Amino acid sequence: FSRNIQMLNVYYLKVPDYDTVPESGFCERISEETRKTAEGFRCEKVKRLKWLGEGMVRSLLENELQVRRGDYLIKRAEHGKPYICGTPFPVFYNLSHSGDYLVCVLSDREVGIDIQQLGKYNPGIVRRFFHPGEIRNLEQCGEEMCAELFFRYWSAKESFLKYTGTGLSASLSGFEILFEGRHVRISKPGFQQQVFIKECQIDKSYKCYVCSEYPEDPEIRQFVFAG
Repeated sequence: FSRNIQMLNVYYLKVPDYDTVPESGFCERISEETRKTAEGFRCEKVKRLKWLGEGMVRSLLENELQVRRGDYLIKRAEHGKPYICGTPFPVFYNLSHSGDYLVCVLSDREVGIDIQQLGKYNPGIVRRFFHPGEIRNLEQCGEEMCAELFFRYWSAKESFLKYTGTGLSASLSGFEILFEGRHVRISKPGFQQQVFIKECQIDKSYKCYVCSEYPEDPEIRQFVFAG
């Protein structure tokens, strides 16, 4: 891997596939800090997601990108967004989980990803958090389409906020997502940077979007722990 190679890769795994893997199976793949943090959660599913998430990232760094374990650190920015430092070339990543899926995106530029399992349309959330233009579109669409459009909005908006590193500390209503065919456009006053939001086709019961500085579609691959 060269620092000059452009990269936008999305990886996914099905969490239930690892339900029977014991904690000891993750010890070599995660940091001592993450292991101790996970122990503080009573919910076994939350613990497992912590192990799977960091194990997935470290496996990709070390096996796909050939970065040695001692040559990098995973840290968190002010609003909690994780980042990697110490690598000989730029590497950015982001994680998201919903339902049975955990997704990870790797890039050589800043990036954000979000996945949402399709569920019930919630007009209360829309009126409280969405942009007026998005609210109008949802109010005008047919009942069968509302739920799908709602989760398309939610995932695309989250991917953008995770790209910026603000997460839900920023307002979801402060910008508008515009779906124009296969293209997704962001309308946000004062935001000048050119970014692209792309849909990731992982499962028909989910909506997943990645926000990056690349106009090309990401490569999407299923991830499997080696060994």
